[in-house]
This record gives sequence, C-alpha cells and structure tokens, in this order.
Amino acid sequence: MVKDERPRQHGNESTSTKAYSSINRYVPIDARFGARVRDLRKERQWTQLYMATHLGIDRSHISDVERGRKSMTLSLIAVVALGFEISVSELLDHL
Repeated sequence: MVKDERPRQHGNESTSTKAYSSINRYVPIDARFGARVRDLRKERQWTQLYMATHLGIDRSHISDVERGRKSMTLSLIAVVALGFEISVSELLDHL
C-alpha cells in the first residue's frame, strides 16, 4: 500500500479554494486557475453567460477554463482581470 504524502488541508476552505490554494501544488495550474475564475465570478453573482457577454469571451470557453480543460492566453487573462476590476497579479495570486 502506497502512503499518500500530499499535505492535508483543514479549516473552512471551500472545495474550489482548495484547488487553487498555494498549499495544494498537486492540482494542475489550469484547474487552480479555473477554480479561481469560478470563485471570482460567483462572488460577483455573475452567470457564465453574463461574464461572457460582459467580457467578450465565448461562454463555452469560460466553462472549459473553469473546469481546467482549457487555458487562457495572457491577453484573455488581462481582460478577465480588468473585468473583475483586479490586477493580473491578484488574479494569479496563490496559483
């Protein structure tokens, strides 16, 4: 039996917060970034459709990013940060 040596997380962190937490480096960066985008979108009570329309990004692309299936270009990351009214560094913080 192989022992799981990944760090355990405790506390009141949401599942998606765990995905992009600086503690959990075992989750691929695309999944951590997607969780971060999803959390920011939900904090603002935006639907994927509203976000897509507001930022000029295809809704299916947002869905794929949030699920960690697709990446965003640096240009799109800048658009998302601007739309959320945060800096790119804040958007990428703790990935």
